[in-house]
Amino acid sequence: MKTGTFVMICAALYLVACFALSIYASMKSSKEASRQDFYVASSSLGSFVLFLTAMATAFSAFAFMGQLGQVYNFGGSAIFNFMHYAIFAYPLMFIFGNKLWYYGKKYGYVTPADFIADRYDTNMPARLLVGLIICVYFSIFYIVIQMKGCSWAIQEATGMSTPAATFMIAIVLAAYVAIGGMRAVAYTDVMQAIFLLVGSLIIAATMIYLAGGFNPLYTQALAVKPDMLQPKMDILELITGGLVMAISLPLWPALWTKYYCAKDLKTCFGIATGCGLGTVIVTVGLPLIIICGLVIAYPNWPAAKADNLIIRYVLDYTHPIVAAIVVGGLLSAAMSTADSLLLLISSVFTVDMTEMLPEKYRNKISEKSIVNFGRIMVFVVIAISFWISLRPMGQLVTIGIQLTYPGYLLAVPVVAGGLWWKKANKYGLTWGLTAGLITIYITTFVNKNPFHIASGIWGLVVCSIVFIVVSMLTPSTRPEILQKFGLGGQQAEGFTNKLSTTTIKENI
Repeated sequence: MKTGTFVMICAALYLVACFALSIYASMKSSKEASRQDFYVASSSLGSFVLFLTAMATAFSAFAFMGQLGQVYNFGGSAIFNFMHYAIFAYPLMFIFGNKLWYYGKKYGYVTPADFIADRYDTNMPARLLVGLIICVYFSIFYIVIQMKGCSWAIQEATGMSTPAATFMIAIVLAAYVAIGGMRAVAYTDVMQAIFLLVGSLIIAATMIYLAGGFNPLYTQALAVKPDMLQPKMDILELITGGLVMAISLPLWPALWTKYYCAKDLKTCFGIATGCGLGTVIVTVGLPLIIICGLVIAYPNWPAAKADNLIIRYVLDYTHPIVAAIVVGGLLSAAMSTADSLLLLISSVFTVDMTEMLPEKYRNKISEKSIVNFGRIMVFVVIAISFWISLRPMGQLVTIGIQLTYPGYLLAVPVVAGGLWWKKANKYGLTWGLTAGLITIYITTFVNKNPFHIASGIWGLVVCSIVFIVVSMLTPSTRPEILQKFGLGGQQAEGFTNKLSTTTIKENI
């Protein structure tokens, strides 16, 4: 059987499996439809599921294609860049995840903006800045990128046209997310995380076998390209660029909502462990092996086409079964990120926009109506993503993609302030985020990376300064809101003690 035919059959079986898992997820859902159940699985997901869904969500098609392309082009710079995840993101996920899980479970949060709006006692600014800009605008283009990554792989392997492949991926994605909500996302992510890891391990094992062993693999690669792993980027841009991705990771909106899904604190910590372990394996350990095989096989591959190199390798050098598994790993990496983002964006248009309505209208909308509208929005968002994917990656898309990680990073000071600083208020939030967004745009497209410092760091610094100064100079948040979040004197102390006691019990 030809490789393309075999890959197509396996890809079809894989997509059918995703659909079947969504049916199973819908059977596990609550009989009474609610936003809590559809978007965060009623805070009932266990450690094993969240461990793997966090790993799968964090590592997109970029882990299979873009990152290996960067390592091929930039050597050790790219790998060092991703080591930041393990150093900074892992502990920060424990720090933020602890409290976001607690408040999400206590107050029934569904979206990232739910917490921000509640803590800062402001509705419209929080849901516009955090919901529409950070969660929707910066994220929707990443769905497009995942869909295009899948379609490129299928096109390379089977010859299917890019629009047809993209349409097939889009329909399956929308169907299983709409049917099963967060449970479908989580259950399919478990399968997808396993495929991702297995696919990566098979590629590495194949390369070691073909080279005659681990040491010969490195020896041959260094003989072909002696500077293969030498850093090829400016050191300041390298360090600060890595910091942007790593520090923002704990508050990537698609991972933020996973905190709300955990049934207890121990399970919540599984999210951090999944991302931390996944980082070490997928973005640092295995690329050190895989890049050697790529350099040996393709010593002079064009830099502009380096993203497709891994797919070309498995098609040229491996058995059709291996090629099918690796393509399955790519589909897994892409779809496990896209499905979480798809559900996130649906929740913003459904929950955040509903909460922005006047109370007299909001109270007339039933939970069932919200869930049904959320399902419709899943298809609307995937249709928009498909439409964008058929067009050249123009300025609008470029802006969205390049601002994504820096934009996510702006959530760090406002979340940290909301959790631990009682002076943090809605004025600081609004002006801080606005100033940070403007700064990121300027340092990305007008004066790129001033002094070789990544634009996200400039945005973080400006956002933090404006947030702190404005909060200090403007009226404080109402005492009852501060008390609600453990920041209001004696009552707050009792609340904090309750959190500590609950944390201890959950760990026991």
